[in-house]
Amino acid sequence: GSNSNDVDVSQDGSSNTAVFTIADSSNGNAVEGEQLGSNGTANVNISGGSNGNTVDASQGGGSDVTDVTVTIANGSNGNTVTSEQVGSSLGAHVNISGGSSVNTVSLSQENSSNRLDVDIVDNSNTNSVTVNQSGGSFNEAFADITGGNGNEFTVTQQGSNNFSDLDSNSSSNLGTLLQNGFGNRANVTIGDAASSDSSGSNDVFVDQIGDNEIASVTIGSKENSVDLDQIGTGNEATINITDPLSDGGNNTLTVEQSGIEDVAELDISGASNNLTSDQFGDSGRVDVTISGDRNMGTISQGGIGNTALADVLGDDNVFDITQKGSDNTATLTLNGDNGFAAVTQSGSSNTATITQN
Repeated sequence: GSNSNDVDVSQDGSSNTAVFTIADSSNGNAVEGEQLGSNGTANVNISGGSNGNTVDASQGGGSDVTDVTVTIANGSNGNTVTSEQVGSSLGAHVNISGGSSVNTVSLSQENSSNRLDVDIVDNSNTNSVTVNQSGGSFNEAFADITGGNGNEFTVTQQGSNNFSDLDSNSSSNLGTLLQNGFGNRANVTIGDAASSDSSGSNDVFVDQIGDNEIASVTIGSKENSVDLDQIGTGNEATINITDPLSDGGNNTLTVEQSGIEDVAELDISGASNNLTSDQFGDSGRVDVTISGDRNMGTISQGGIGNTALADVLGDDNVFDITQKGSDNTATLTLNGDNGFAAVTQSGSSNTATITQN
């Protein structure tokens, strides 16, 4: 129950360990820790209903393993934790649990081969986690949100061959994945179609700038919104939606790609989803498969040598393809009742095929 204290800890050298514990309804404390050297470890533990505390931990460790762990538990609310790490092979771990809410965690890692893990569980709501990984390659960021609502998770990665992964099995969370470089990958999973869970109403933004970027989104729940943007050459976007109850997913998907030889593969199984795919550039490809009723889809392409494929199965579906430029190909197959299909092309040497069964 200690309140309003200021603590400063500084360590210089290798293999040092710092442990910061705020517990038993301790409120309004400020802790600042600094480690200079390699192979250091810092642990921050806030628990027991401790509120309004501030922790700032920084590490500079060169190329050896340096690790920070942040744990906020047992109904501890309104705490602010900031961690800054400089070096390679760094690790950062954040666990928010036990109904701990309205906490703010900011993490930064600079250089290569670093890893971050975030877990938000047990009805922990309205927490904000921000991650910045920069200045290198092969960095990884993982977030798992289970049983907590209204949380925000933001990752910014700059460099090459980085990986971001967001897994949400709860509702009304906001995930933002930003990547700038070459060969980066982003993976998002929302809900579990096999379990018919109640997750939904999540908003996800994926923004990739660079070449040979890959983004994958899998949705197994309802009323989610996904906005995926890619700028560069040879990028790939894959989205799969499965409505667990087949009574109306009401998911909204927007994919925008600008570059050469970009690919979008979109697979929807369920009802009442809305899909928009835009490509600007040459030699692009969009492949859409829809199985279900009352879905709406649009493909727009501008450039040379683009391909649009849509296979729509079900009743009351609406789908249209628009292409501007030359040497483009559009193939649209519509199977079911009361559907609408349209292809609009402007330019030269374009080919369109519509099949209705």
